[in-house]
Amino acid sequence: MRAISVVLCFAFAAWIAPQTAAQRGLPKGLGFRTEHEGKFYVFDTASKIAKPVDLGSEEIGSLAYSATARVLAFEGSRGHDEPRSLFVSDATTGARREIASARNGPALYNPAFDPTGQNIFAVESGVGLRRYNLTSARWMAVRVAGTDGIAPQGIAFSPSGQRVALLPYGLKGYFIGRIASDSVIVSERILSDFLSCSDVEWLSETVIVFLARRVAGIQYIWKYDVESRELRAISRDTVGTRDHLSVSPDRHSLIFTATSRLSTDWKVWSMNVDGTGLRKLTSGEFGHLSPVWIY
Repeated sequence: MRAISVVLCFAFAAWIAPQTAAQRGLPKGLGFRTEHEGKFYVFDTASKIAKPVDLGSEEIGSLAYSATARVLAFEGSRGHDEPRSLFVSDATTGARREIASARNGPALYNPAFDPTGQNIFAVESGVGLRRYNLTSARWMAVRVAGTDGIAPQGIAFSPSGQRVALLPYGLKGYFIGRIASDSVIVSERILSDFLSCSDVEWLSETVIVFLARRVAGIQYIWKYDVESRELRAISRDTVGTRDHLSVSPDRHSLIFTATSRLSTDWKVWSMNVDGTGLRKLTSGEFGHLSPVWIY
């Protein structure tokens, strides 16, 4: 299958009135949130325009999308300094609901879907993982077994959902495990010699891509096979990445937040998973964070 081709131009059309998600659902394209402004936009690859979409919150945080369920999960708040709750928005109907309130419960962040699209995992600060089921509309604690003191900061699922990668507190490497009922069973720790690690995604059942630094300086994109132990950097010195990475629907390309070495202009870039085809996708005001494909 041919990798998704994304156009290079980006018109930040401030004059376009925000679409309300509840009116028509979510448009397909590349979704991201803006730094400082805190708004949500969807970049249309055909028209080359990013349109603001009103998700019902003044400030948008981290994003996650399930193509299986056609649901967007996001952090939202009433303002820049307000605590964030977790919400879901149906991409077809635009129906929105709050699933975790910052006012009435523990703070939950960094939402992630499992491959079924029925379960959303989120981080409870200083505690661990919690799982929300879209059908039952209930949260439950997720026990991490096999090691102590991980305090996960994020979770990523392999395409089958059988394997997971956990980013631990301290951001040193990852823990690989598997899902078992209400638990994650950790089997090994990998890449703990890196100075710092952040976002991770699975390309296959054995290969992950991740953002990390081996030494102080630029954060690169790396590819690692958890079975063969083959490791290589797939990005180059021309760009430095930030902590946001997403895999295209066909798993042939990546989108991520980055900047050239000549600026601190954080925008969405794209690259093939073999490291070729690096290109900047967006431009305009503010940083463009948490890119996700909505399809």
